[in-house]
Amino acid sequence: MPIVVAVAGGWDPLHAGHIAHLRGARSLGDKLIVVTHTDEMMVRKKGYVFLPLAERLEILRELRCVTEVYVAEELGDEDGTVAKSLETLRPHVFAKGGDRVETNMPQNELDACRELGIKIVYGVGGGKIQSSSELVRAAREQMKI
Repeated sequence: MPIVVAVAGGWDPLHAGHIAHLRGARSLGDKLIVVTHTDEMMVRKKGYVFLPLAERLEILRELRCVTEVYVAEELGDEDGTVAKSLETLRPHVFAKGGDRVETNMPQNELDACRELGIKIVYGVGGGKIQSSSELVRAAREQMKI
């Protein structure tokens, strides 16, 4: 039975740190499922959309390490987390990036993983290499927006 690994994020914009996370996550199993959020959720979370959902989906689907891509809100997540996505997809492993630890994960995601027997692996892809928010902030400053 293939080991399925899931990751989740906004991926907006996708950067080198995300690539390290995705490659690291893929190395943990046989299949890599990526969950992302709608533009509306990105605006609620960060106040902007840099790359529209259609572009993020296209880019993610073209990455060799990615097997499947889903939109969290289409799987029932409406609160900015991916607990419902985890319940639907039921991966074996939930791979969290370098800046995530148990204490900064949403409780409903922790609960879903515990209830479903999903192993959480932290620090996948190494430490925080870049920040999407910082990239956008720097671009805005350069353009004086």
